[in-house]
Amino acid sequence: MNTGPRLSLHSPTAYALLALIAVLLVLLTLAIQNTPAPRIETEFGGATVEIRADRAWALLPGRCVRISWEFAEKLRVSVNNQDIANFGEMIYCPSSRSTSPVFDIVAANGDRTTVVLDIRDFPSELITCLVFLVIVSLLASAIYYLWTERINEPFPIGRNHILMLLVFLVLCLLCQTGDLFRINSLLNMLSEVFSSRAWQAFGLLLAGLVFTPLIFQALRAGLKNNSREDLVAIGAFLLFMLILYLPFGFDSVGHWETWVYRQYLESEQSSVSSELVSRFWTLVPHVLSNLISPQSFLGYHLVNFLMFWGKLALFYGILRKLNVNPLYAFLTTLLFMVYPVNMSLMSLRNVMLNYSVLSLLAAVFFCLDYAEHPSRLRLAGVWLAILLNVGSYEAGYAIIAVIPFLWWRHRPRRTWRNINLTVIWYLFPVLKLAFLMLLHLENIAFYGSTLVANAVDSEQLTLKPIIYYVDLIAGVYRHTLWYGWREALSAFSQSEWIMPVIGTVTFAGIIAAYLARSATPKMFSSKRQIAIGLLSGMLFILPSVGVLMWFEKYNFDLWRMYIYVPVGAAIAVIGLILLFCSLIEKSRLRNAFVICVCLTAMIPALARLYAQHAHYVNSANNKSAILLQIVEQAPAVDPEVYIVLVTEMLGTELRVKGVSEFRTGAFLSVLRVVYQDADLKHAFICIIDKRCFLDQYSTQAFHLKQNTDYSNAVIFRLNDDLSVELLRELPAELGGSVNVSYNPDRLIDTSAPIPPRALTMLASARRD
Repeated sequence: MNTGPRLSLHSPTAYALLALIAVLLVLLTLAIQNTPAPRIETEFGGATVEIRADRAWALLPGRCVRISWEFAEKLRVSVNNQDIANFGEMIYCPSSRSTSPVFDIVAANGDRTTVVLDIRDFPSELITCLVFLVIVSLLASAIYYLWTERINEPFPIGRNHILMLLVFLVLCLLCQTGDLFRINSLLNMLSEVFSSRAWQAFGLLLAGLVFTPLIFQALRAGLKNNSREDLVAIGAFLLFMLILYLPFGFDSVGHWETWVYRQYLESEQSSVSSELVSRFWTLVPHVLSNLISPQSFLGYHLVNFLMFWGKLALFYGILRKLNVNPLYAFLTTLLFMVYPVNMSLMSLRNVMLNYSVLSLLAAVFFCLDYAEHPSRLRLAGVWLAILLNVGSYEAGYAIIAVIPFLWWRHRPRRTWRNINLTVIWYLFPVLKLAFLMLLHLENIAFYGSTLVANAVDSEQLTLKPIIYYVDLIAGVYRHTLWYGWREALSAFSQSEWIMPVIGTVTFAGIIAAYLARSATPKMFSSKRQIAIGLLSGMLFILPSVGVLMWFEKYNFDLWRMYIYVPVGAAIAVIGLILLFCSLIEKSRLRNAFVICVCLTAMIPALARLYAQHAHYVNSANNKSAILLQIVEQAPAVDPEVYIVLVTEMLGTELRVKGVSEFRTGAFLSVLRVVYQDADLKHAFICIIDKRCFLDQYSTQAFHLKQNTDYSNAVIFRLNDDLSVELLRELPAELGGSVNVSYNPDRLIDTSAPIPPRALTMLASARRD
């Protein structure tokens, strides 16, 4: 067997690399010795500030640096949040968490500034370069696999490769000693790139270039192999989703995340930009949605609809590649769609999560396809799909970890192929983790960094009593196997959607009957295979919850936690049904019984899904009605105005009416999108006698009190019936007519036309 080139240490190349390492080590030593001791001399608040250290580098763990400082007495100073005298010195020992001391200086007039004394800690720099080396090694491995397409041979690595890695490591350390090129500057540049709208558009373009030919290849292969049953099943999934959508249409407005992301894509003034540093391709479906329909949410509904269909087609395709017969694969896929655990599956809030599941299923499908027919395009499809997954959401990491069991279980004797597939599969998830570690080491904020840091600092991730983990895991299975179905049965008993449910189940039954007629006895699994499938599905439920279950913040956030659970749960349910029906000897009778049991199980689950869809559409329509009333009464507003929506309804009442999301700080994003070109600065909702829910961009708090200056405010009242009235006089609780500062008529133009965006975006409310 060819094990690849292995070069001897005595080769000229090896000697050249060793010489290069020696030269770089000498340069590194000289650079460290000649780095001037850091010193800061500046003026602030009319006073001189001087900070200095006795040397620039702490070379060994525990080695410390002497720092001295001198400030004017009128300045107040703290270092790393510890108050210090205006002159003195300290011994500072760098660590992996803090390598450079941060001085916070406050002047007598309250002005504040921060200065950082740049001290280099060699152990920390070494760790940073090692992580960077991991990233470079992963990228080099990816290039090797893409270039050679070798998955049946061991990965070639020799002494020269190791020496080259050492050269890179020393070179990286040498770069860290200067200011021309440091890892921190590279990370800051990448953060800016990832936070841009152009990067999101590039992700969409890349997905189109890679996945479009792969989809056509899959269709051509299906036609060539005369896989009529598979084509019928995939077409049936499209009609199945269309039936679920038809009663509700495609024009309801979005929910919290959708508004905020929409506003970011139009103005880039949003907190989303910080989220994109680590979730660098989370807005790819949003870019496509905006391209389809920039003046409404029609694009979001179409994209969400197509992602549902894509999930079903890919899940079915994966089952077929694992030799599951078309009938069972079809029924399992339908159960996967309707499985009653996710709390807001049909909401547009789930666009990002559906996209996460879709991309992971695509990665698995193309990886299985690549295992059988290696090609550069399929490999690019695997990696791009994984990047779209880990670049949008983190919950799938636990599933990513266990996916290689698929090909090890399916083809256990293909050792080198399975090893290479596993390496290929893990390359980019590990790359993402290494990137996050670099961000953490270089103190660059990213989404989730505070959550992880707080968890570590509060010892939430330390070992806890076994009973804690047992109860946690038991809760996952209780919700998956009991609470979800109980909720579905409750929805069915109160459902107003009996006829659509019957129609949907009837359609599914017709397709299942067709697939059953086309099946032959040899296509069906043995009892042992079914039992393995049942066990696999049950075990898969736990990693489906992913990493979220370990953080208390997400323990009750079921719409996030259970987005992946139906993958394993549907397999477990179909396995249980098949085992129960395996006692029936005649294949036709057994198939008929399996179809009936599966369709019966789908009835309450579908009722719940229709009720859920109706709830979120009604919630969206309520929000549309509120927004329409605002723009009808104030079609044009001054951009500097404070738009305030006051109500006497508490949070619980707002939640029942489906409009509580306005309280989350999204209200400003909502109005910016609806008014389009107004460029509003301030908008928030206030509960009278409680508090205001300020948006995150206001530079000053708005206090809802009797003596507040309301000269720049336009106040609307939201009543219990969700009617909205423009207040031309302050309510009694806020001072009434006594407070003469309030005059909304000079801040709005009631004669202006309604914003064009509002006419299309709020179409559902206008029809009512």
